[in-house]
Amino acid sequence: MATQYLDNTNHRSQAPGDTASVRFNGTAVYVYGAKRPNFGAYNISVDGSQGERHDAYAPAGQEGDGLFKQLLFSRTGLDEGTLHEIVLTNSAREDEERQWFDIDYIVWTSSVNTDAVPTNFDDVHPSWDYKGVWTATTQGYTYNKTGQ
Repeated sequence: MATQYLDNTNHRSQAPGDTASVRFNGTAVYVYGAKRPNFGAYNISVDGSQGERHDAYAPAGQEGDGLFKQLLFSRTGLDEGTLHEIVLTNSAREDEERQWFDIDYIVWTSSVNTDAVPTNFDDVHPSWDYKGVWTATTQGYTYNKTGQ
């Protein structure tokens, strides 16, 4: 299953209220993750907005147990030159069975006319800020042998 994720890594939560945030400069942001049978609700806010509630549920299919590398959220038209912050929250309720939520990767774009240099933001990169009970692993199948 780890190979279903970009660079064989993901960041996952099973505790309602957990948050992950990242700061970036750009005009658009795209959040990717999995949609699976045991996945539930999450909120995404940009720049302190109230946030939008989404559902990461997908039924098990013939190809496996969910959909991977799925666009979970996008926002375009952000101000160039402004430091933006996106906050992802596991918003499942305590009494719900589907409490899992994960993040595969985030892409942001800029209108600045420069050559793009791809950068991996692994889960230990200082741009990520985790709050709550995120699951950490050091198994060899994840990128840099780290996982959150």
